[in-house]
Amino acid sequence: MDVFTLLNMSVLLCGVCPERRKASLRTMQLIYVGVYECYRMSVTLFEHQRVACETLKYYDQYALFCDGGVGKTLIILTHILHLIRNEGVENVLVIAPRTGLAPYERDIEKMDRADADLLRWHVHFVSIDSTWTNKAGDSNGHKKIRPRDGLANDWDVVIVDESHKIKNWSNRTKAVISIGDRAKYRYIMTGTPYSGGHYINIYYQFRFLNDRLFETKKKFVKRFVREADYFGNPIRYDVDGIMSVVKDNAIVLRKEDCLDLPAVLPNVINRVDLADKAIFKKVVAGDTDDLNIDITSSGTKWNKLCQICSGSLKDDLGQTTTLKCNKDEYLADQLEGMDGKMVVFCHYKASIQRVADICKRGGHSYMIYDMGAPDDLWRTYQKDDTKVFIAQYQRGASIDLFAASVMVFFEPTTSADLYEQARWRIDRTGQTEPCEFIHYVTRGTVEEKILESVLDGKSVSDKQAEQWAAELGYRFK
Repeated sequence: MDVFTLLNMSVLLCGVCPERRKASLRTMQLIYVGVYECYRMSVTLFEHQRVACETLKYYDQYALFCDGGVGKTLIILTHILHLIRNEGVENVLVIAPRTGLAPYERDIEKMDRADADLLRWHVHFVSIDSTWTNKAGDSNGHKKIRPRDGLANDWDVVIVDESHKIKNWSNRTKAVISIGDRAKYRYIMTGTPYSGGHYINIYYQFRFLNDRLFETKKKFVKRFVREADYFGNPIRYDVDGIMSVVKDNAIVLRKEDCLDLPAVLPNVINRVDLADKAIFKKVVAGDTDDLNIDITSSGTKWNKLCQICSGSLKDDLGQTTTLKCNKDEYLADQLEGMDGKMVVFCHYKASIQRVADICKRGGHSYMIYDMGAPDDLWRTYQKDDTKVFIAQYQRGASIDLFAASVMVFFEPTTSADLYEQARWRIDRTGQTEPCEFIHYVTRGTVEEKILESVLDGKSVSDKQAEQWAAELGYRFK
């Protein structure tokens, strides 16, 4: 009788009655341990992945801070197999952004049947935004945030992928921490744990791992924050002190230290002239009544100015007006002059459609990967002859796009995290060509300031962008 026949028998036993389930699962583990006497994987690991796997064996709570493209998904799947076979683990929960779930199935498919079946049996995957609910109320009818039904179980292992998603206190952070508190093994993974020097972001991520590392947030601030602004936001830290804690509780894998990837070419910044200056001037001056736009709140004006730079303007009624834009000609020329694939990242929905229209006019095949697109659409792009992959920044995590080596940023994002995640889509394991990153910005506008900050690894707040917009607006009066 081979291992798969025994496995099928065990699966059938699990369906007989609840009392037999635990014994049946343990039977499966013993079968696998007997067949695989040594710890092994059915896929080949890089040296840095093997080192990470060996390190994880010694820790029940640990962090993997990995650049995109170093293969952190395969690392954690390997460790899960180790826990199942050698530590008696039965129930594993992996929490990740919706777009970050597909890479797990991709890597599981690379494994042989035994490894893949074992993982599919023991591991449950859930989107981080599906971890909480407030439907049930207390006796007084007050709603209370709690883990969604089925997730409040006692998990042996809980893993949070892209853990920077719980850097701030929110409903999902509360639910994820609550789920993890009952697990013996807890792990977090991200490439941007404290991007832009915002070390306060690490508090809730490490709170998920172990509530004794920093204790309360108040104590974290007292211990590590050296200076704060008028609103109490930290601006200077005891970085050495924080890094000493990180060093004891995390393994850091930087792409340049791990992989021999093709070179990354210097950033290309194409500065274009503003096309629709009349509308731009009206928004700068606040003369927007005839545009159905009320510019009263912080963050509104700069956002509208950036829309104009990319050839659109959305009013307060939800209607979008198409404007002239000089970025069109640049993109059309670059598409015409290249034979390979290209990835284009956009922030605004109108820009996504604009890029699609440019592709249509030039006869270039394309795919749109916005918030409504299927999660696994990128897989098709990796395999077929589609030339252009048009993506929204918010969906630029945990996908492979190394079939392309050229990436265009049609407009800048204010998030250094989203920008870095986007770059990693092509500059990662599997890439065989030098990567080229091309940025479009409108000369003399807030776009230039935003890009400069993001390239320096610093996210931009609405308040800062609004200030820049005010300072630069005079150039078009």
